[in-house]
Amino acid sequence: MELNFRSASANKGYNTMNDEQPATGNRQRAARKTNILIVDDEASVRSLLRRILEKNGYHCTTVSDAADARTCMKETYFDLLLSDIEIPGESGLDLIQSVKTEYPDMAIIMVTVINDQKTARVAIEMGIYGYIIKPFDENQILISVANAYREDLEKAVLERTTELMRSNEQLKAREAELRHQTEELNELNSALRVLLKQREQDKDALEEKVLCNIKRVAVPYIEKMKQKAD
Repeated sequence: MELNFRSASANKGYNTMNDEQPATGNRQRAARKTNILIVDDEASVRSLLRRILEKNGYHCTTVSDAADARTCMKETYFDLLLSDIEIPGESGLDLIQSVKTEYPDMAIIMVTVINDQKTARVAIEMGIYGYIIKPFDENQILISVANAYREDLEKAVLERTTELMRSNEQLKAREAELRHQTEELNELNSALRVLLKQREQDKDALEEKVLCNIKRVAVPYIEKMKQKAD
């Protein structure tokens, strides 16, 4: 199964060949969802998982306990967490719960020797994407990671689609509001035109009335004065 995803160069602050070397720089999301954090107290398991995933195009960071995992997640964006349940420092389930709260967009897969249905059910109810029992084979890991990547991508697409639909509805509402305002302005302009026309008519009527009064009063008076002068 060949997954030709480009490694996330923005997250190379971690040395993937050295478990305990801390990262530098801000927590940033990679351009492609390929950055994986592996948490397991067994060096051989960490090495095997990293080898399987990196040869298939993923970028991996490996740590041995929950404390280092938390430090990594604060400073670097990870698309996927691969974690054992029994890890030093705290339970893997506690780590999952914390990750789901602080980094809800991060996919999670459990890789553990604990073949317990109750534990698996609890982990799944927390929202993990997969529960793999050790010993595992390469195909199990690649299929689970690919499915988690796909589901996470589908979730992101759904969220983006929902956001776009909401924005579209807001735009429609705004367009309706603007149309209503335009109609009100048109009605106001029509009313103003009627008033202006009426004002012009009143002005013409007033001028005509004034002229009539002049003719009625002033002209006879002028004629009378002319007669007296003669």
